[in-house]
Amino acid sequence: MLKASISNAFLYKRLRLFSVAPSSKAGSFVFHASLRHFWFFLLFTFHISLSAQSQTAKYLVLLKDKTNTPFSIDKPEAFLSKRAIERRQRQGIKLTTRDLPVNPAYITQIQQTGAKIWYSSRWLNAVLIEATATQLTTVRNLSAVKGIEFNRALANARISAENDQKAGLGKYGTEALNYGASQNQIEMLGVNTMHDQGYTGQRTLVGILDGGFNNSHTNPCAKACF
Repeated sequence: MLKASISNAFLYKRLRLFSVAPSSKAGSFVFHASLRHFWFFLLFTFHISLSAQSQTAKYLVLLKDKTNTPFSIDKPEAFLSKRAIERRQRQGIKLTTRDLPVNPAYITQIQQTGAKIWYSSRWLNAVLIEATATQLTTVRNLSAVKGIEFNRALANARISAENDQKAGLGKYGTEALNYGASQNQIEMLGVNTMHDQGYTGQRTLVGILDGGFNNSHTNPCAKACF
């Protein structure tokens, strides 16, 4: 009886919404039509909700430490190439815990949430992932996770960074070298200080990820770079 009363009350409210008496034929037709529209609306809303939950985005997951890592700075050959080790010895660059790879156990924990691993950074001690909102919540709750870079997806973070860069242009004075629009990045990396100290990168192997324009690696004017 209670269920029937609740159902009748619900139908009565629906009828009042359309101002149609349930006893009339026309009212009965409109009532059934409106009821179908109501259930269609519920199904549509449910579908949109599921779609939103299944959408993924990329996030940079920051980790707390490198505790219990299987790697050691006493055995650099396990995670550095012979060339990298020789270069460090030649330039007097000591190994630190920052050079250790991301703890494989932490990566496994993140993978178990269902998130996709794209890349890991030893120096940032971070992992680039692609995840849904539900997976991201699980990742955030892992004991090894410190947080999410910028606390948002990387697509939005990039837009914010570009806006910050534009806002910072024009605040710099006259420099010995004109870095143009790269002034902000150059100073963030400390490249201008290295230039002032005489470091120009000669006889140093540089990995170029993006030439900046098509066929840059075959263009004669850029031959010295490749």
